[in-house]
Amino acid sequence: MQFRKFYFEFDGKKSKDRNLKMVVIDNKGEEDKFGVEQEIIEEDNGTDTPLFLGIKRKPQSLKISIMKMNKYSRPLPYTDKELEEICRWLFKKEYKPLKVYDQTDLTYYVIFTKGTDFFNCAKEGYINLEMRLNAPYGYSNLFNNDYRIKGEKVIDIYNGSDIDNFIYPDIEFELRDNSTDLTIKNLSLGETMEFNNLVSNDHIMIYNEGLKDMVSLKDKSRNIFQHSNKKFIKLQYGLNRIQVKGNCRIRFLYQYPIGFK
Repeated sequence: MQFRKFYFEFDGKKSKDRNLKMVVIDNKGEEDKFGVEQEIIEEDNGTDTPLFLGIKRKPQSLKISIMKMNKYSRPLPYTDKELEEICRWLFKKEYKPLKVYDQTDLTYYVIFTKGTDFFNCAKEGYINLEMRLNAPYGYSNLFNNDYRIKGEKVIDIYNGSDIDNFIYPDIEFELRDNSTDLTIKNLSLGETMEFNNLVSNDHIMIYNEGLKDMVSLKDKSRNIFQHSNKKFIKLQYGLNRIQVKGNCRIRFLYQYPIGFK
């Protein structure tokens, strides 16, 4: 993955508003990253073939350089005030989204960990930055698909991940018309999530990725698991046909991981 002379957006703020572009100073023949870095976990069992225990994927650290430039890609001088504002903008204490304009379908969550700069006497120059990603890969943009269901509907949802076979969407639904039951089935996998005897017009949030929790947003003290079949929906790579039975408004929220290219 290599960024070359493109504007970017970090923490919801656009570098173009500051006349800042990503630039390549000298890549010295460095290879771009591809796919995802994986470490094999194994155990010596006294034979020629170690016991395979699994794979551990490693979050990546990347280097970029940025420069203040005009629309013709000619350098512009920095003021001390601008450098102070750039520092405050980039060096956060938690992961924030980074988007690059040549990869508008990708989001990286990063913390900038180190910076150096080089300026000439006119205060023109570049800033070198190191950043750590929160994961071994980037993510698609956040999908927030909202549907209104009356009786039954089949929805097509696409998982475009090139490094994971399955992803686990968060789901939010509000029951309508005094209904108390809802069924969500992935027809492509034959897996079903069911809810029965909920409170009329309840509002439920299903945290699926990692947390595996179900919460009533109207009364968080209630145990929603006891009204479900305790199953969670996952999405396979490619097309997923999702059948929803009930009367509700429902949202599927997800991002799928994407390897470096």
